[in-house]
Amino acid sequence: MKIIYVILLFLISTISYSQISDAFYVEDVNSIEYVTVNFCVNESGLINDIKLLQKMTTYKNEMALEKITNYLKGFQYNSDSGMTNNCIDFTFLFINKKYKNSVLDESDYSKCTEFKIGKFKYKDVRFLDARLHRNKKIQREDSNDLKAKFKITWNNPCEYDIQFLKVKRKENQYLIGAIMKTKIIGLLSNSYMYKTVFKGVTIIGELERVK
Repeated sequence: MKIIYVILLFLISTISYSQISDAFYVEDVNSIEYVTVNFCVNESGLINDIKLLQKMTTYKNEMALEKITNYLKGFQYNSDSGMTNNCIDFTFLFINKKYKNSVLDESDYSKCTEFKIGKFKYKDVRFLDARLHRNKKIQREDSNDLKAKFKITWNNPCEYDIQFLKVKRKENQYLIGAIMKTKIIGLLSNSYMYKTVFKGVTIIGELERVK
């Protein structure tokens, strides 16, 4: 993607109340699959009552929920975290481990050109309604309640910067001028894997061309 605006907003808000890692690297997926759970935090700050949300889950490995459950039960929130006596939905990414440190070979650079212009969508189950429109200099991202405009600058055939030019919500105005640095790290039949770094946060995702 080039940093999907919606994903960034999600991560920024998520990191503010949690140190939970949302990514696991595995061998039994082609690119990325997702597992979404709802969990509650009791008055002692312990996570309990973990439930799988099937409609936002694509990863079919039966061991995944057990792994996530055991992982979450190791966390405890402070009383001032705002999480006690609260429940949230949280999505975990199961990423093919080859993308953990993946770098495109220069021999593949010419293949990135087909993704510089067009319409795209995220494969992420949290943002299926989001659509991305990109030309040589501008990228726009729209969903049901979020809109953003970016300047896109290609530093080489497969790496680009996205700079916030306009956001819809007043509370997100602080993002204007901020730059997200993105690398294409994998090429698939009609999509690509990307890695974006923004404010110390690394985001890995998949963006599919729709037109």
